Amino acid sequence: SMVGSGELWTYLWPSLVVLAIGVSPTSALVLVAGLLGTLSFSWLGTSSFLLQGQYGVSATGYAVILGLTSLAFLLSAAVNSRLVLRIGARTALLRGLFVIIAGCSVLLVCIIVHAPLVVLVAAALIGFGSYGGMIANAQALGMEEHGRAAGTAAALLGSAQFLFGAFIPPIVTHYLGATW
Repeated sequence: SMVGSGELWTYLWPSLVVLAIGVSPTSALVLVAGLLGTLSFSWLGTSSFLLQGQYGVSATGYAVILGLTSLAFLLSAAVNSRLVLRIGARTALLRGLFVIIAGCSVLLVCIIVHAPLVVLVAAALIGFGSYGGMIANAQALGMEEHGRAAGTAAALLGSAQFLFGAFIPPIVTHYLGATW
């Protein structure tokens, strides 16, 4: 059967990106895992300042919002487990990353223009909720081609999440802290 041009592009563009930036597919997935870790730590580390400090959300309201994003994370992981069976981990990861980028882009605009809380929370649910399935896909794909060295690949993928997440958000917060 012929692969449609849309499907072909879905399979080709990650390889083109990897070639363009000159890294191996595993290195690219380590970078993706690190950036997803940054996303998670950024939300957990700064959302209380944003929601409570700028939007005046109570402690209980903040707990509800954080609980909703956690629930979205779990739902994303559940949907992803079924989606991977239908379209594969690579395609699910690519589509999920687009959802994360879209949700976080809307969230950034919401923060800049001080959009209504409902819109901000919806963007957060989309952007951060989608993380649930995508980190699993990045890890599975990163270990896929390593066979006997899969443990080492797993260590790199897991460490990247926490190292990026531990170092990048404090640096960004230091520079953006005065604007919030």
